[in-house]
Amino acid sequence: WWFPFVGAMPYIGFFDKEGADRKKAELLEQDLDVFVSRANAYSTLGWFNDPVTLNLLDAEPVELAEIILHEMTHTTLYVKGQGEFNEGIAMLVGLVGAARFFEQTHGAAHPLTMEAKRAIEEERRFSSFLDSTLSRLEELYDSPLSYKEKVSRREAVFSAAVGEFGRLQTELPMHRFARFGSSEINNAYLTALAVYHRSYPLFESFLHSRGGSVKETLDELWRMSADEGSMFSKV
Repeated sequence: WWFPFVGAMPYIGFFDKEGADRKKAELLEQDLDVFVSRANAYSTLGWFNDPVTLNLLDAEPVELAEIILHEMTHTTLYVKGQGEFNEGIAMLVGLVGAARFFEQTHGAAHPLTMEAKRAIEEERRFSSFLDSTLSRLEELYDSPLSYKEKVSRREAVFSAAVGEFGRLQTELPMHRFARFGSSEINNAYLTALAVYHRSYPLFESFLHSRGGSVKETLDELWRMSADEGSMFSKV
């Protein structure tokens, strides 16, 4: 989808479930994969005061801190038409920022700090798993096989992913991603996850290259993206 000011978007939002369901039915009629989920929050990119949703009121402290920092990142740095970049850097700032916030306010050994740091480790593990799954699918879709054969074989990739995730859960229970595989897996579902989670190690390595400074990371990313049409500078 394309919108004024923000450019191409890998998802579309609705303020009512009925509208989302109508769009889902329309896309399914075109033989497309569809995934519909609830948004915990959203950013107006600094144009308006962002709303406090009911979902936010229900959030636990660590999740709440992550979401607030995530959405604030969008008002700090947003590159037109680059959904995966925008969500990826916001995920990094949300996770790392929350861990540092609780460590500074409660100490390194506090349960909230430990929970926030655990969330980062879960993100790393899930990102690696997701990238591996998506790479297998991309190899299949790029192959010379027929459309019908690709659709058939992708089910085996989906099934293998569920099994692999189950094994991953035995190594490190992925509380934040526990629902993976509990509903239908399709391209839309995996793409939605990829927008937010696939590139976390890349952004984290960039943060480390800047001495772990979130400010310097955002400043440098803004400079790098300025020629690509970034809408906001670091403030």
